Amino acid sequence: MRGCRLYNKAEVGAGVGTIGTRYAFGRSAKKERMCRMKKWEIYEWSVLLFFVAVPLSGILVELLLIGTSETFVAIAFKWFLFSGVGLRLGGAGIKQIMQPQFTAKEIFNIEGDGATPVVRELGFANVCFAALAVISFFVSSFRIPAAITGGLYFGLAGLLHVFKPKDSGKEIFAMVSDFYIFFVLLILLILMLS
Repeated sequence: MRGCRLYNKAEVGAGVGTIGTRYAFGRSAKKERMCRMKKWEIYEWSVLLFFVAVPLSGILVELLLIGTSETFVAIAFKWFLFSGVGLRLGGAGIKQIMQPQFTAKEIFNIEGDGATPVVRELGFANVCFAALAVISFFVSSFRIPAAITGGLYFGLAGLLHVFKPKDSGKEIFAMVSDFYIFFVLLILLILMLS
């Protein structure tokens, strides 16, 4: 957003950029909150893309243009697994392997390189979950195992965020998105098994 300014930790610690203060350049706290709220980064856009846009587009294309003998629930299950678990966790896993400091700092608010090996291993696990979900797009017998493992991962990750003090907006966003895909997969899995 035009006129938005990012603050470093020294400025925030000195009271610049905190809610309830006036800024040196005359911006009110309300305007600054709006500035922070409107600034979506690639992380938030990727979650929206993989959890909403891709699966809904895929469902619509398959139902309206391609035509299929599968039920709506089976198609939705396939697309949410492929995109929500396969593409999302695959992308996150690659990012965690290549840039572990992003997850450590931006999601968990951990400074330094001490968490790098653990975050990198998390990335390997995410790539494995993603591979199962991507394969399930083409091999339907892999869908239930992919939904159970991917869904459990997102549900447990969401619970981890619930019981940890929220240090950043990204962590709150991660918690909400984790629970969103967990419940979507849970509902679709129950419908598939009934």
